[in-house]
Amino acid sequence: MRVCLLVPLIAVFGCAHTGGETSNSESSPTQEPAVSQSEIPPTPDQQQQVPEQQQQPPAPVASAETKAPSGAAQTACAPVKVHFALDSDQLYTEEKPLLDTTAKCLSENDKQKVTIVGNADERGSQEYNMDLGQRRAQTVATYLESKGAAPAQVEAVISHGEDSPICTEDTLKCWQLNRRTAVRESCHM
Repeated sequence: MRVCLLVPLIAVFGCAHTGGETSNSESSPTQEPAVSQSEIPPTPDQQQQVPEQQQQPPAPVASAETKAPSGAAQTACAPVKVHFALDSDQLYTEEKPLLDTTAKCLSENDKQKVTIVGNADERGSQEYNMDLGQRRAQTVATYLESKGAAPAQVEAVISHGEDSPICTEDTLKCWQLNRRTAVRESCHM
């Protein structure tokens, strides 16, 4: 009899990692939900422990290989965002596959054109950040071309410097999000 009652409990509580949901009536009211270490935000002291140059890039953002809304067999190769380390125009290794996919998409869709926009965080002078954003955008353009995109498909390589932040807080995470280059679909095709 006890074994019969234990099996349903194992099925309910032992399979939580598979994405199944349980209602509040199935869990014990005295148990607190388990929180993984990745869900706990770091304290300011913990954020300072990892030098900014060694931080991992934010998760890649892309919609490459998605069908365009029109009925044509046209593929949208952008938007894509890649991020950079502090004072750097070097691509993170982890984000190169995203650009590889974009370059492949461009090489297979010769009428597709993109604009590449480099950005920087607010630290540094306006002039320095404008130059850094331009170098970042040029790095992405050069990488795409080295992977098969035609130079004519890159319509513009521009910099917004620090003028287009996506986050305005004075935190390491926010600054990291602002150190980016966006590959956008050009309007002229």
